[in-house]
Amino acid sequence: MNERNFGSGLFSRLGCLPVGTDYFECAEFRVMTKAEENRNQTLKDWAYRLDKVQGELPMKALNKACFKYVHEIKTLAKIDHNKTEAFLVNRVPYYGINVAMPYILMRHYDEWCEKHTFTCDKYDIELCQLIMEIQMHSQRQFFGKYAEMYFDNRLKDQSAKEYVERTNRSDDILNRLPSEFTLEDIKKIHDLPEDSVRVMISRWVKKGKVEKMSYKKSVNQWKKKS
Repeated sequence: MNERNFGSGLFSRLGCLPVGTDYFECAEFRVMTKAEENRNQTLKDWAYRLDKVQGELPMKALNKACFKYVHEIKTLAKIDHNKTEAFLVNRVPYYGINVAMPYILMRHYDEWCEKHTFTCDKYDIELCQLIMEIQMHSQRQFFGKYAEMYFDNRLKDQSAKEYVERTNRSDDILNRLPSEFTLEDIKKIHDLPEDSVRVMISRWVKKGKVEKMSYKKSVNQWKKKS
């Protein structure tokens, strides 16, 4: 994947880390230890069990988690006018569900065999969220500059455009806020819908940039972390 073929049908199938460049290196040959053989056998046993699973897996909780994650990213992207973020997040839920589900099914395998269904708990949701965060960061790291160039080159001549990293509007809003602030303080800086403001604050909290001064629902005041 490079700047020439980014945005093609090939990219729509991307969502993984690039392979290494050690073309001429061979892995060291060695005999597996007994512990390694046992671990491999465990993986093989689970692979055979999962391969025989039939029926519809309960996906509603994971679908809801994926929708919430994408909604937050796209809401911030809209505030920042960041087409790259909105573009890169589209493939992330696929991996959040498909990578997490085998491990989730293994956790609830006895329940699945007994009831032919199971209930996702908070650890299952957190695993799905973690995988999406890893995948989104990977997308930014390896494909972010290509996405920026792709959208910029649609407006300007390719040969005249050079990639420039942009400052997020949400970060600019945070920098302009006082050390302690409310929803009204944000609205004075930028006239945004309240639901968008709350999503932005939620992402700041998750990133460790701010913290709520009170956990009472009636109190809407936060402070920046130093």
